[in-house]
Amino acid sequence: MGKQQRSSRIRTARLAASGSAQQQGQAARAAHATAKPGKETKEIPLLLEKLVDDDLDERLGALQSLTATLATASQSARRLLLGKNVVGHLILRLGGKPAGKAALLLPDASKGEGAQPESNQQVIMEACGALRNLAISGSTERGSSEWDTLGEMYNKGVVPPLLALLSTLLVYLRQFRADDPPLQNGAAEALLAIKEGYWDWTDNVLTLIWALAETSTKIHTALSASPALSDFLLAYLPLSSLDGTFTTRTPINIAVVAAQALLTLSEDNTGLIIPRTSLPNMLDVIASQHVPTPSDEENRLLLRVLLIGIVKNVAHPKSDHWRRLLDIAPLFLVKLLDTDISALAPSSQRLSTLQIGLEMLTELVACIDGFDEPEAPLAASSGMDEDVDEAEEDDEVPAEIGEEMMLDEDVQLDEASTSLFAELPAKLLALARLSPLQQNGSSSTQLIAAGATTPNGDDVLQLVHLRALECLNNVLLTLGRQGARAAAFVSSNAKTLQATWNTLFELVLTFGAQHEPGKGKAKQSEGDLANEDCLAATINCIWALARIGLSDASTLSVGLQEHQVLLALVDATPAATPALQTACVGALGCLAMRSQVSVDENRAIATSLMGWLAFISPDYVNNDDRFDIALQSLDSLLDVFADETRDYDVPVFRLAGALPRFEAAQKSLKGLVKRIDKRKASVLRQKADAALINLNAFVAYRRQFK
Repeated sequence: MGKQQRSSRIRTARLAASGSAQQQGQAARAAHATAKPGKETKEIPLLLEKLVDDDLDERLGALQSLTATLATASQSARRLLLGKNVVGHLILRLGGKPAGKAALLLPDASKGEGAQPESNQQVIMEACGALRNLAISGSTERGSSEWDTLGEMYNKGVVPPLLALLSTLLVYLRQFRADDPPLQNGAAEALLAIKEGYWDWTDNVLTLIWALAETSTKIHTALSASPALSDFLLAYLPLSSLDGTFTTRTPINIAVVAAQALLTLSEDNTGLIIPRTSLPNMLDVIASQHVPTPSDEENRLLLRVLLIGIVKNVAHPKSDHWRRLLDIAPLFLVKLLDTDISALAPSSQRLSTLQIGLEMLTELVACIDGFDEPEAPLAASSGMDEDVDEAEEDDEVPAEIGEEMMLDEDVQLDEASTSLFAELPAKLLALARLSPLQQNGSSSTQLIAAGATTPNGDDVLQLVHLRALECLNNVLLTLGRQGARAAAFVSSNAKTLQATWNTLFELVLTFGAQHEPGKGKAKQSEGDLANEDCLAATINCIWALARIGLSDASTLSVGLQEHQVLLALVDATPAATPALQTACVGALGCLAMRSQVSVDENRAIATSLMGWLAFISPDYVNNDDRFDIALQSLDSLLDVFADETRDYDVPVFRLAGALPRFEAAQKSLKGLVKRIDKRKASVLRQKADAALINLNAFVAYRRQFK
């Protein structure tokens, strides 16, 4: 059971935070608003033809109409546009040359100046707006048409002309500021129009970079390879002031989108170079005490959250920058948790800010004690001989042992962090609860009719629930590493943890009621998948809390129904949800070995877990989640029956003749371990190696009590 990490983000909330699609050109907007149904599809061929016209005014007018059309286009209109190679047309107007077959699909590619890469700056600006609207309208789910469209943009060559605009935009940035002193008469109006056009252009370019970076690792890497990109994005970030406030060189929404793009590009990226000299300014902005105006409050709040993520991604874990981040960021993020999400307006930006803030807090609480857990074990070298004898296999260090060896006396929470952790569970659980409308299983249409949310806002709300539970899981896992301090924390916060335990089981029933078991690998709706994720995250929290609250001290009071709820979930959950089953098995193991467990409860749990041992066989070792769940069941059982003096040991283990089942599992596992490729399934191989070592020791020990 590892900490929750958010190395890959979902752009649903990010796009909602940056605003809606742009409409450009008053004439185009008016024409589009009065257009009859179906007219937009009839006009598309004519618009595309005008995009390659020699006349500049024709190209500009067509682009303005296309931008307006894309802002509200139906799915059928989008499909028609994409089928007519609108991406290739727009890349040409952006100043690029469409790659591959896209160039051949242009209707006028063999004649006329209109088919050449654009050089007029006004046309390029309009093309940016159209591409932005094409990129962010429609669905935001991976695998949807939007993600396909962004991939098409990349494959047809949008990145080179897009990056070529950076130097031009920086020249304008040096000339304009958001707070330039006003001019007089006509000069002021002219300058204002120029500045507004520039800020719109910049916003479109930044949003395109951000959307492309979120789409795939391939595009992420290609953008990061640009040596000028990080400096470009940093130029739009705010500056701290000596009075403890911060100012922006641009409109606040521009700074937010730049920060969004930089956060995405800095995730798990060693190719993007961000000068560490920029980090002190970011930290000062995070710590600023500026009191925002109502008009910019949400953007300023979001901006500080995004900067936390950037510093987290860039700062070295042992640096002064990292230590300062841990001093200021958690306290700032915890204030966000007091948000009453049931009172938020539809598509509220605060929901998006809260979601991203929870992601940041989730990762920070996992390492606030100085512990740096490796994300994955090192794979074996390609030249390693797989045919080793059993003695060598048995000498390998299990994952759990290796993790314990990494801990030292410095992995401890300080007093401030301990106090912070005491108040987090209640705040996080408040955010994890479903609204009454969600609990009633209302559809997105019903939710909109009730004024609760939009489909996009509903997605973000589900993510807030999930991120809150993941954050709580990391809080509990971090507490579990504290040794004697964990016991002291549990003792001094008994009421809080008992309330947490009770609420988690309430959430299990809530999410379980929303979840529809038995679908197997059949296609599930987005709502089903979201509830399934929340259900698995809730069980993970129960497992983590059980490990610290059901120890020898046994602070938590467990009712008669908890183990039955978990057993029912294990039996009802289809094989498509192994994470949920694994978490249930781990939590059941903790329940079965607590000090107050009855013989009957222990027997019920042990019988269920031993049933999984049958999956330690050649039929399930490769490409089957049941083998992984069987290993977790084995691990839990070894802990449950490690102490032969427990009251349940004789009736449940010895008199029931359980040892032969473990001996059979030992024989099977010994032959299976070598069949797991260390290069292709390194994590599973490490688990199997560790399980075999522990099982060998367990069987040898238990044989003396026959």
